[in-house]
Amino acid sequence: MKTASNQRLMLFMLAPFLGALCWLIFFDTPIIELQKLNQPQSPKTSVFQHVEQITTLLHEAKSNAVTINERVSVYSDSYAKSTTTANELAYRASLYVDKPMQIYDERVTSLLGTAIHHVHSPAIDLKIFPIKEKQYSGYAMKVNLKDPSAMTMVLGKDQLGSSETTLQAAKRYDAIAGVNAGGFADHRHTGMRYPLSTTMVDEQYVNGFTPTFMDLFFVGLNKEGQLIGGKFTKKDELDQLGPVFGASFVPILIQNGEKQEIPSK
Repeated sequence: MKTASNQRLMLFMLAPFLGALCWLIFFDTPIIELQKLNQPQSPKTSVFQHVEQITTLLHEAKSNAVTINERVSVYSDSYAKSTTTANELAYRASLYVDKPMQIYDERVTSLLGTAIHHVHSPAIDLKIFPIKEKQYSGYAMKVNLKDPSAMTMVLGKDQLGSSETTLQAAKRYDAIAGVNAGGFADHRHTGMRYPLSTTMVDEQYVNGFTPTFMDLFFVGLNKEGQLIGGKFTKKDELDQLGPVFGASFVPILIQNGEKQEIPSK
């Protein structure tokens, strides 16, 4: 009983292996196919594929480089032509920079004649013309201010209330020329002379801001050396023009290129 039982137990244990052996004997094709599917790729074949891919990329990179080089050449040529054209235009423009001033000088000269004094420097170009009429004689001064610092305004003896002639002030500052600026009024009791209305020296109000009254007007130069002027009712209106110096007087002869009516008085 034990022997038969042991034999059945052995067969039962060997049954799966016997079945697998029979399956391998009669059905061997799938094993061959699995071997073909699982067969590892040759290292040599893999290297060749990588080399082929890299070669393809190098050819593409070379082609792109050639295209970029051609475009750069085109842009470089265009830039060179543009630079040459710009330089030519700049040169031609430089020839005409002084043309307006030359035309203006010719017109002034045709009316005033020949200048009796001419001062030319990097900061200023100044010409003085004599004027002789039946009831008047004097001088006209034409100034081309190249540097705003070349022109300034001063008080008589540099003190508020003092006075001196224009010639004395010009000599004191070793100036090329001088022009009397604003009007003044004498103090009743002290006899000291004070400038009329709004006056500015070195960007400072000499005696505060005075709103325009009667026919007085303010005229001066700003920080850019431009002529500014007019009638102002508020200090902010004048401050916006950036005046460096200026004085008040009357009358206005020319404004915005138009002759102004001279007050009867």
